[in-house]
Amino acid sequence: MNKLLKIEEGVFGNLVEIWGVSSNTVEVVTKDGQHFRITAAEDLRPGAVARYAAKYEQRYAVKIGSQDLELWGPTSFPWQVGATVEACLRPALGWVNEQYSGKKK
Repeated sequence: MNKLLKIEEGVFGNLVEIWGVSSNTVEVVTKDGQHFRITAAEDLRPGAVARYAAKYEQRYAVKIGSQDLELWGPTSFPWQVGATVEACLRPALGWVNEQYSGKKK
């Protein structure tokens, strides 16, 4: 797999892990331990203004009976768009980095 994004050191200081899991998806862990998946979804309509839009999911811990499960669920974060996967994911990572700084709000 080609490198999904070029991440410069120190740019996303509140993200302690950034994983490229597919050609258009990253998973991150914030300083405060939250897990997010961001996918640059491609708009396939001819003439679409923005070719990619960020879709966010958050990982939740759920207990069902005696089983501890981790599930991904949708979030309602602001959309980020871009002409390329990188142009879409970079501002989405920036938004998560700014919002989840490890400080209690």
